[in-house]
Amino acid sequence: MLLEVNNLQTHFQLTKGTVKAVDGISFHLNEGEIMGLVGESGCGKSMTLLSLLRLVPTPGKVVGGEIIFEGKDLLKKSNREMTAMRGKDMAMIFQDPMTSLNPVFKVGEQVRESLTIHGYFRDARRAGKRRIQAEKERVIELMEEVGIPSPMDRYYEYPHQFSGGMQQRSVIAIALSCEPKILLADEPTTALDVTIQAQILSVMERINRSHGMAIIIVTHDLGVAAEYCQRIAVMYAGQIVEQGLTDDIIEQPLHPYTQGLLRSIPHIVPDKPRLKPIPGNVPSLLNLPPGCNFMPRCEYAIEKCNEPQEIRTLNGGRKVRCLKYKDQGGVTHE
Repeated sequence: MLLEVNNLQTHFQLTKGTVKAVDGISFHLNEGEIMGLVGESGCGKSMTLLSLLRLVPTPGKVVGGEIIFEGKDLLKKSNREMTAMRGKDMAMIFQDPMTSLNPVFKVGEQVRESLTIHGYFRDARRAGKRRIQAEKERVIELMEEVGIPSPMDRYYEYPHQFSGGMQQRSVIAIALSCEPKILLADEPTTALDVTIQAQILSVMERINRSHGMAIIIVTHDLGVAAEYCQRIAVMYAGQIVEQGLTDDIIEQPLHPYTQGLLRSIPHIVPDKPRLKPIPGNVPSLLNLPPGCNFMPRCEYAIEKCNEPQEIRTLNGGRKVRCLKYKDQGGVTHE
């Protein structure tokens, strides 16, 4: 097991109260695995990734839990130790490449910066121009690997000269530059057309196979998760409500929220049922229900759902946060 997250809690202390952006989530990531973190906007997916890297913006703070990476708790590391490992051991592809790339620096130099900071060629005993030349050659290799055409020419171009898909490929090249063991991809296909989305995801899948790099993909698109991920964790209002193997969750969703997500996906097959949206609205994180966060919108809700719900482990390792099921399988009520 490469990464293990236990009861992670990230809160924002505001004048109106405490926002529990990440509310006690637990999951693990194996070596060479692609895992999907799925849910609608505002459920805590991106904040989970930022928490893993300890990059939570003020006034947010990780207030509890463990982030065990290669046997060591990242929450106990100093800021200097975390700076050294970001980009080297664990790298992130941020949601919007336009805000991730500096518009006044050439793209190739922005990719090369990561190599310089982490001393990628330090052990190769290269100095002066030889080190810089080695870094440039590495950048060109990376740009070619992620599918940027004419990388030698593109090295000297600025972000505004790149299309959206090319900018995203550049951000991926930055993340891959020091060959991290874990790649965190926060909505890597946002604002891209369908064709470019498929190309970007194919690049990531190829990198996963060729380098054995573990990947966490944050997405609101269950289709993307079903196509590229071995396991899925579904989030709602700061909590993981269901997790398991992708095929199990897609073919037999257990939590009412997961069922609702799948029912709300439009189909082009004529014999499929009509689209059925989830009723109600997402609760405010400042005013969550006393028990199950999904209870006000759930068709199966009963009085006991007003009590706090723990994640339940079913047969085969499937996990679900719902009173409808009990530990090790079995339905408690209909």
